Amino acid sequence: MLRPSVVRSLCLLLGAIAITGCGPSGPPPSAKVKGVVTHGEKPVTEGEIYFVAAEKGYSGNGTLNADGQYEITSGIPPANYRVFLAPPRITKPPMLGEAPPEAKPTTIDAKYQSESTSGLTAEIKPGENKFDFKLD
Repeated sequence: MLRPSVVRSLCLLLGAIAITGCGPSGPPPSAKVKGVVTHGEKPVTEGEIYFVAAEKGYSGNGTLNADGQYEITSGIPPANYRVFLAPPRITKPPMLGEAPPEAKPTTIDAKYQSESTSGLTAEIKPGENKFDFKLD
């Protein structure tokens, strides 16, 4: 029969192993991403760009500015990403009794509005990354 002090020590050891786990701790390394989106020779000036690594559960997005530039400064983990664009969203809901706002026309082709059809990809590495996307 084991002494109580041995049993207590074994319980503490198993508890410490369960709490710390066996793998690396903390979040994965982070990367920053920036670039420009153009259609023809003109910048895409409205909407958002999304990076999705669905198999890993990672994603990030940035808003396009008047020069077609975007930046993801909050950081996303390095991985292979599928990229797609979303047209501008209506940010202010209509007030009671008001007509809903008209949807803005978008220059973003429907093909680029889905990660499965855009054909845009990016391999994000630790640190700073720059990806420019030229839409046809």
